[in-house]
Amino acid sequence: MAEAYDEDGVPIVGSPGELVITKPMPSMPIGFWGDPTGDRFRATYFNRFPGVWWHGDRFLATDHGPIRSSVDRMQPESRRSSSRNR
Repeated sequence: MAEAYDEDGVPIVGSPGELVITKPMPSMPIGFWGDPTGDRFRATYFNRFPGVWWHGDRFLATDHGPIRSSVDRMQPESRRSSSRNR
C-alpha cells in the first residue's frame, strides 16, 4: 500500500510527503546484482523508515486516493540520476 510519510515517519494525508510502500507489491525490487548480503539493498530502501520501503520521491495521499507528485529533487546523495545529469 502506498502512503505519504512526514519527516518523522508518520502517515499524512493532504500534504506532500515521502512515498513509502507499507505492504509488499509485485513491482518492488527484491535485491541488487552484486549485493549478496543485501546490505546495499536494505541501506537504499529500508534505512529511512525501518521496516518500510522508502522510494525517495514525494507523494500526495488524499481522501480520494493517492496522487504521485513528480517533484524533481534528484540530489547528489540520491540513488537515481536522470539522463540530463549524464
